[in-house]
Amino acid sequence: MTRHAYRFFADSVSGGVAVLGPRDRRHLEQVLRMRVGDTCEVAAGGRAYHARVVPGGLELMDEIETVTAPPVTVWLAQPGGRSDEAVERLTELGVSRIGAMRCRMLKGEFTDSRLDRWRRVAIAAAKQSKQQRVPEILPVADYADVLSPEAVVLSHTGASGGLADRIVGRRGATLLIGPEPGFAEDELELARSRGVAVATFGPVVLRTETAAIVAAALALREMGFLG
Repeated sequence: MTRHAYRFFADSVSGGVAVLGPRDRRHLEQVLRMRVGDTCEVAAGGRAYHARVVPGGLELMDEIETVTAPPVTVWLAQPGGRSDEAVERLTELGVSRIGAMRCRMLKGEFTDSRLDRWRRVAIAAAKQSKQQRVPEILPVADYADVLSPEAVVLSHTGASGGLADRIVGRRGATLLIGPEPGFAEDELELARSRGVAVATFGPVVLRTETAAIVAAALALREMGFLG
């Protein structure tokens, strides 16, 4: 049986040696009890390497062949604890960025502690799923400010078609996932007035965190990344 190779994310690289942050260094030495000469994996600058523990950090060896996911940004209108699961799964799928979105029907408010929690969850999930990068956690933004031309608004009402149809031919996507009550009608009208697609999952109504995961997976599949 092949031994699991733990993956770290480098704070910096100098002279072919990856330097870890204090938290990862403690995990390497005190939890995993790795010593000089032991091997692991390290991600740095969007690339992944086999590495060897040396006194100053991790010596980079051969590069690990990887496939990079198309750039996908997911905006979430879910400030509660259930959003952590969405962040974890989105990271495993390989999304590039995850943002906190304010909109009319939002329940609760985003806090600094929630976004800090998202960052910690994303780092842990990226290590476990062996990503080359940790997704960027974007600051809180208003719905109207993230209605970019490449966006797709996911809504179980007022949609003009399915999500897959809106992704065909794209090389990247920005997905807007509303709160439990959905988007307000004037928000959907604003999207349509700006030429932003409003799409649906079909006959099912999904909770916010589930919708985020399904939308990202469908988008990545349509762009040829997932089987």
